[in-house]
Amino acid sequence: MTTYVLVPGACHGGWWYQPLVDRLAAAGHAAVAVTPVGLDPDAAALERCVSLDDHVEQATAAMLATPADQDEQAADGRDVVLVGHSYGGSIISGVADRAPQRVRALVYLDAFVPENGDSAWSMTNDEERAWYIQDAGRTGVAVDPLPFFDPRARPHPLGTLVQRSKLTGAWRSVPAKHYIEATGWPGESPLAASTAKVSADPEFTVHQWATGTTSCTTARPPVRLHRRPLTRPLTGSGYGTELLVCIQPRLRRVRTGRPR
Repeated sequence: MTTYVLVPGACHGGWWYQPLVDRLAAAGHAAVAVTPVGLDPDAAALERCVSLDDHVEQATAAMLATPADQDEQAADGRDVVLVGHSYGGSIISGVADRAPQRVRALVYLDAFVPENGDSAWSMTNDEERAWYIQDAGRTGVAVDPLPFFDPRARPHPLGTLVQRSKLTGAWRSVPAKHYIEATGWPGESPLAASTAKVSADPEFTVHQWATGTTSCTTARPPVRLHRRPLTRPLTGSGYGTELLVCIQPRLRRVRTGRPR
């Protein structure tokens, strides 16, 4: 069994991962889908400043609250796969930096990959920055969801997008790091800078999926997809479930010390 801690992107909650949570549970794994502070569709409207630190602390607590895997293959204590979509990449990097001893793999789903001092604001493009500013004008504390987002999407705390990441570099000790690039953007991806960075980083395995960034949890994985070699580019109409199923054998090899 593997424990997956799933962190959504801006304006979204843990509900976004529900199709993936269901499939992972059916496969015998544990999955915790985090709804970052301020993004619960059933909660009152946000009236205070929420920071990236708040979201990192929340997700770290959620991960540490999961029971440690007693499987002999997890003897090194690394029993969690952290998954972050879009803005959620900044959160999982912070979690892995604070508690790297529990993390076996990092999976960035078309996400920001920050270094110390980076923010979502500094890592993205001008179009995305314009969204942050223009659509925060209504409340002054949160960025309104884009029109095509799910009705459950909520205004995203502006402070989390402008606060700089506080990283020591400990997250780099996580044995496996995967990045999935969504190639279906109609123009320049706001994640282009992160994609370029990890593509040149030998610590990352980069996968490309011909899909838009908001559809990654909806596609059905092909039968026996886990048999595909990881060196082949992966393609399909969605990438979340397929990638997690596909990398499972690789993660198992990493934690038992056999060749990657």
